[in-house]
Amino acid sequence: MAIDRTVSLCKPFFYKTAASPSLARAICVAIVTICLLVASLPFMGIGNYILSQTGSYVCHIDLYSSSPKDRVFIIILGLIAVAVVTTMLTSNIVVFYLVWKLKKSVCRIFPLELNRNSRRKNNKCIAAKKEQQMAQFVASVSLIFLLTWLPLTVRLFCNYFEVLPNKTLDLVAMKIALSGFIANPFAYVLFRNIFKRTLKRSFSQIQTGIGNKINVKPQSNKIFHIKVSRIHRENSTVEPSKFVTDMQHAT
Repeated sequence: MAIDRTVSLCKPFFYKTAASPSLARAICVAIVTICLLVASLPFMGIGNYILSQTGSYVCHIDLYSSSPKDRVFIIILGLIAVAVVTTMLTSNIVVFYLVWKLKKSVCRIFPLELNRNSRRKNNKCIAAKKEQQMAQFVASVSLIFLLTWLPLTVRLFCNYFEVLPNKTLDLVAMKIALSGFIANPFAYVLFRNIFKRTLKRSFSQIQTGIGNKINVKPQSNKIFHIKVSRIHRENSTVEPSKFVTDMQHAT
């Protein structure tokens, strides 16, 4: 997503002509294929998986093996992680700079506070604000990825170069990385503005409904008084006996 936003801002014409749902599907298939290929390397003799030291039936990478093939697997994972982290950081920095520059130039020409009735003039400023919101969303998801996977990346290189060996830190880093799998789906939902607006609208409707139920008062007395006043108005010129009879019927 970070690369997608960068290309769309740096090369808008190329992005508009080249980007398509089929290209997006092809990229997703390529990413999944690469992940499966790297994960299957231990089954081909490069690297090793071992059971977790906590006693649970969870396997993880063998970070302490002295075998050359196992160490090659560790450095492959470390280099992939560094490439992903570097790409995400660079892309997000470029996106935020371009969005800030776009918003500053457009909103200076068409300030949103002026000419609110002129929708045509404000379209570009609104588009810049939406682009900024999308950049913030991508940056939030990227930040969660960095916070959950960076500790494990650091520990991979620490074990490879035999610097600060500590099995407790390795275990904590792995658990933080696993928590990223849980946090990512929620991040895609919680950081979207449309979800925030929908959630706020739902709470507002619930509060309004509860308030209406509390403020409801019995209407029977009010209806009775209305009927009495209407009968009194209609029978203002009628004799009293007939007026009393009509009131009894109304009651």
